[in-house]
Amino acid sequence: MIGGRWAVAVLDTIQFLVLMCATMILVPVCLQAAGGFAGIAAAAPDHLEWFNGPKGTSAWLLAYYVLVTLRYNSNWTFIQRLYVVKDEAAARKVACLTAFLFVAAPAIFILPAVAAKVIVPGLENPEQAYVAVCVRRLPAGLMGLMIASMFSATMSSLNSEFNVMAAVITNDFYRRFLNPGADDRHLVRVARLTTVGIGIGITEGALFVGALGGAFEANKLFASVLGVPLAIPLIFGLLWRRPSATGALLCALAGFAIATMLHFSEMLPWEVATLVVVAVCVGLFALPARRRPDPEGGAGADGFFAQLAQPLSPAQIPALDPRFGIALARLFGLSFLVAGGLFILVSLFSLATLSGRLAIAAGTSCIVFGILVLTVKQPARQPIALM
Repeated sequence: MIGGRWAVAVLDTIQFLVLMCATMILVPVCLQAAGGFAGIAAAAPDHLEWFNGPKGTSAWLLAYYVLVTLRYNSNWTFIQRLYVVKDEAAARKVACLTAFLFVAAPAIFILPAVAAKVIVPGLENPEQAYVAVCVRRLPAGLMGLMIASMFSATMSSLNSEFNVMAAVITNDFYRRFLNPGADDRHLVRVARLTTVGIGIGITEGALFVGALGGAFEANKLFASVLGVPLAIPLIFGLLWRRPSATGALLCALAGFAIATMLHFSEMLPWEVATLVVVAVCVGLFALPARRRPDPEGGAGADGFFAQLAQPLSPAQIPALDPRFGIALARLFGLSFLVAGGLFILVSLFSLATLSGRLAIAAGTSCIVFGILVLTVKQPARQPIALM
């Protein structure tokens, strides 16, 4: 709330690496307890096939991955990772790394929940699988560290969401329509109050998630109803210069109304309703483009696409004081030293177990990484790249 975008980027990096260390402890422990992949396959053979159950049909998977593609390419939280880097080359690296992690990381994070079929048979609520496995297989100290890692992952998502939502409300709504002359100090206060309000609203909304069938079902439903009508103008507006503001507004409002009617009335199965909403929203967005383009709007679109195609000049590439880079390196280094010390400390009481030995390895890795970060010398005059 206080640090803004830099705080989000730094915290996300630290929290991600700590969570990965904790997860890499849990995965081998779960595989050992479940008898390896063979044990999981014997206990739940259907769950290791490509198509299984009502959510494994071709139509359901098509609708889900269309939805995920739209959401990931229009998510403000992800997008801010691309516009806080120094130039186009850095943005491409961020996009490629993000794509790789979204392909590789789910297999690692989902494996403990899949192994719960063997480790915790008869679990009533599948959404509790991860925690149930941790309770069964991790000693007390590591269990506490895993809970801290889960909170860390949650914070990593929430601080990104809160920051970008507060920025949009403050800059695009409050400053634009309510107080155009507000100075930076005033806008920062508004953003902090907005962040608190968003947090309270999300906390209140979380109380109703159970009534919607759980976190996955709630996320799937709201992504279909709200995400699709907002994502299509954002994505296709960057790829196609003919659509207008009228098409974007029509897509957002009419698409939301149609999606609400189809999903909450349960007139169609979820997957069919989602594909219908996507098709209708694309058609509504493109409909005004069939008319003769407005000269003023066309000129604005041409200027926008010309600016997109123009690489940054050397004068536009930002540079930071090298002292800031040194301070940032110290922050990262000390954070990993502390995290490594915690891993080693909690593992001292369970060295006879696989989880204890893995925690020692994770803690040692964090400490080595922290020392390397602290000992790397920053160039005296070279600008430090933005994250």
